[in-house]
Amino acid sequence: MSQESNLEHEFLELRTDGLDEKTFLGGLKFATRSKLFLIFGLTVLVTFGGMYFFVDQRLDGAFSEADSARELAQLSARIESGVARIESHEKQFMLSKDPNTAESFKRELSKISGALDALYAMPESAAIRHHLATFRDGLAQYDQQFISQVKREEALGLKDNTGISKRLEKLTKALQSSFVAAGFKNLADQVRWINLQGQETLLSGFRKGVKGIEQRYRTLTAFLESTKLPRGEKTAIVDLLKAHETDMLAMINSRFTVDAATQRLNEILGYVVPSLERLTMLAADRTAAARRTLAREQMFARYTLTGGSAAILLWLILAGLLIMRSMASPVRALSIAAGQLAKGDRSAKVPARGNVDATGQLARALDNWIDD
Repeated sequence: MSQESNLEHEFLELRTDGLDEKTFLGGLKFATRSKLFLIFGLTVLVTFGGMYFFVDQRLDGAFSEADSARELAQLSARIESGVARIESHEKQFMLSKDPNTAESFKRELSKISGALDALYAMPESAAIRHHLATFRDGLAQYDQQFISQVKREEALGLKDNTGISKRLEKLTKALQSSFVAAGFKNLADQVRWINLQGQETLLSGFRKGVKGIEQRYRTLTAFLESTKLPRGEKTAIVDLLKAHETDMLAMINSRFTVDAATQRLNEILGYVVPSLERLTMLAADRTAAARRTLAREQMFARYTLTGGSAAILLWLILAGLLIMRSMASPVRALSIAAGQLAKGDRSAKVPARGNVDATGQLARALDNWIDD
């Protein structure tokens, strides 16, 4: 009897020693574990939100860079096409002398200036500011030269028969009438030949033709001086001839000046072309770089969001499985122990007696039942 009492005492001591036995997360109540899972889930969501924000910021930067590159390319193309148009207007004006073409030139130049101002304000243009300054200076010279050319054409009045052209026409009629009245009809024909030679010189731009015209004027003047016309009549005709010569030579010289101005316009365009090419190269480089950056950031976003989402989902699944296992495993172990006890095996070990949750309470109750 004493031996059985000792065995029972040892058995009870063994059972008492197992009261602090806990299963996985057995030291936490079910509600606490649920809260931990909720906190973990919220942390994961915040992490995902931070990752999304980080990716979004990088993509936003890439799109901003692409927008800036696109704007730079558009401004560059606008300036390049504008330069081509003002050159076309300038050539067209030289052919047609149409004031509307000159107005179109001014409007186009104003658009180019606006595009230059917008381009100069962009941070991306900092590397070529000196080229832009050179380009702006060249355009200002081009504008001044073209305005001077338009004024010279207006002074000539060849298009609308005004200015020197109109005055020369009146002088021609007066001079021819004076020659006819003085009995020198052949001299009236000489005036007509001078006009024809002047027109040919204007059209051809051949400077040697001026010498022939000047020689005709000298011949006519010398002939008039040798005639026996009344002094007053002679002086009037000579004055008309000199006025005619002055306007004719002024018109021819203006044409030569216009030709020189045209050459100067071409030189100015040649002066700004390197700056325009540098601008075009910058726009192309920025566009290519922006495309590469955008492609890289899109790939980064794709992999980051996909990989991050998969990792977060796996972590949530793992955390959920661990929480579920911490709840299900003690219940399953208690079920096995209860089955053994039902078969009369009082040596069966009751698990989770140290748990602070419902399984621990059940295990301790079962343990007390065994003791009784």
